[in-house]
Amino acid sequence: MFLVSFYEEKGFIEASLGGKLTPGELEVFSEELFELVDSFQGRPYQLLLDYSRAHGLNPNALLALGEIRDKCHERGASQIVSVTPGEADLENETAYRLQHVMEGREAYVLDPAYAKFTPLASEADALRAA
Repeated sequence: MFLVSFYEEKGFIEASLGGKLTPGELEVFSEELFELVDSFQGRPYQLLLDYSRAHGLNPNALLALGEIRDKCHERGASQIVSVTPGEADLENETAYRLQHVMEGREAYVLDPAYAKFTPLASEADALRAA
């Protein structure tokens, strides 16, 4: 089960995965997400990827989530914050994606309330002009 929400005025996508993650569900999820992302036509956006309520996170599912993040970066994601199910997952994912984390392109948290996004360039420009 998944839900994808799009906040066009903020250039923000919230994607939540829950229940048992199967390869088929991850494929359908990624197709729907990429269809939405492609509608941005190269404009930067930010993504909150919440899989904290997902079950069956095996190495293949985590690898698929990493591939989804990579494709989102290729399609204009300026920052991706992932909400993991537990501390061990947070540590493993951070270590696995360390280069992206160090570049500020990705972050991993245990609760969506801790997600911090840097303003997109257009928002930062508007703030400076004000």
